[in-house]
Amino acid sequence: MAAPRIRVGLMGASGSNPHAWANSTHLPYLLSGAGQKKYELVAICNSSIAAAEAVVAAYKLPAKTKVYGSPAALATDPDVDFVVVSVNVATHYDLVKPALEAGKMAYVEWPLARNIDEAEELAALAEKKGVKTVVGLQGRVEPLVDTIRGIVESGRIGGVLSSTVVAAASQMAPVETQGMAYFLDSKVGGSIVSIHFGHLVDLVQTSLGEITSFQSLLANQLKTITIVDGKTREVISAAAPKNTADHINLHGFLTSGVTFSFSLRGGPQFDPSEPALRWYIYGTKGEVEITSSSVFLNMSNNIRVRIKDADGKIQDVKVDDGGNVGPAANVARLYEAFAKGDERLATFRGAVQRHQFLEEIYGGKLGEPVIFTSRV
Repeated sequence: MAAPRIRVGLMGASGSNPHAWANSTHLPYLLSGAGQKKYELVAICNSSIAAAEAVVAAYKLPAKTKVYGSPAALATDPDVDFVVVSVNVATHYDLVKPALEAGKMAYVEWPLARNIDEAEELAALAEKKGVKTVVGLQGRVEPLVDTIRGIVESGRIGGVLSSTVVAAASQMAPVETQGMAYFLDSKVGGSIVSIHFGHLVDLVQTSLGEITSFQSLLANQLKTITIVDGKTREVISAAAPKNTADHINLHGFLTSGVTFSFSLRGGPQFDPSEPALRWYIYGTKGEVEITSSSVFLNMSNNIRVRIKDADGKIQDVKVDDGGNVGPAANVARLYEAFAKGDERLATFRGAVQRHQFLEEIYGGKLGEPVIFTSRV
C-alpha cells in the first residue's frame, strides 16, 4: 500500500509575481504529477487572506484549498501535516514557530533564522515536539555532489591535495536594486555571507568533507551602496548604510586532510561571458575544474565539469542530472528526498551547525569593517 500523501501548507507564494521563490521552485513540483504522488497542497498562507486567495486564483488551485492570513491560523489546521516557509529570512522564526508548537513537520529555506539564538530555539522546539524538519540547503541533493564524489572515490585524480574556490557573488555591487536592500543589515540575517557563501560552503563540505580548522578574513569594503528602482533605475537611496561583509576569504583543512581555500566577493564577474565561479580539486594524479555562471551551485546554474588526467589530457565529465537543471530541479529533489527520509538533508539541528560556523567565522562581531578569525 502506498504511503499517504503529505499534506502541505505553503507560505510565501505570490498571486502577482511568478518569479517569487515559492512560485518558481516550490509550486512547479507540488503541482506536478510527480509531486502530487507524494504531496498534496492543501493550504496557502500569506500576509492576508486576500493575498492567499490571489494565489489560489492565479494557479487555479482546487476550490477546497484553504487560505490563511496568519501562521497561527495555518498551524491549527488539522489537515496540514507539513508547513513550508519560503519567504525572507527575517520572518522565518515568527512564521515557523507556531507550526512546530502545533507538532507540524516543517521546511524552511536557508538560512533557518536571523541568528544562531533563533535557530537554536527552533531546533530545540522541533526536537521537543518530535517533528521532522528540513532546511533548504538544496546543494545536498545537487547531482554535481555525486559526480565529484565519484571522481574522487574512483582514484582518477589520485589522492586529493587541495580544493580552491574563487567566485563573484553578483550581488552587493556599488549599485543595487531595492530587492537587495535587506542584505545591508546584519540583524536581518540575509547577506552574501549567510546566503551565497552559506550555500556554497555547505555543498563543498557535502562533497569533500567537513571543515576542521580554518582562518578567515571578512571585509565590509562598501560602507554604503546606492539603491535604485529595478525597472526605472531611479535612485531610491544614494548612500544606504551597509554593515554586512562583501568580501569573504577562508582557508584551512577538511576532515580528510585536504587543504581548502575560498575567495568570494560581491559584485559581478569580470567578464559576463565567463564563469562567475571556478572550483578546482587538485590531486596527485590529476585535477578537476568546476565552473558555473553563478556562485549558486545548489541551483544547477550552467555547471561544467572537466577533468585533467595524469597524462595532461582534459575531458568534460557529464553530470548525471537526468536533464533536470535549475533551481526548481533541486527543490524537487529535496522534496523527494524528504519524503523518503534521506539522511543527507539538513534538519533544523544540522542548520544550527551551519549557523554556528558562520558565527565563528564572524568571530561574534557582526558588522565590523574587517574581521579576522582563526580556529586551529
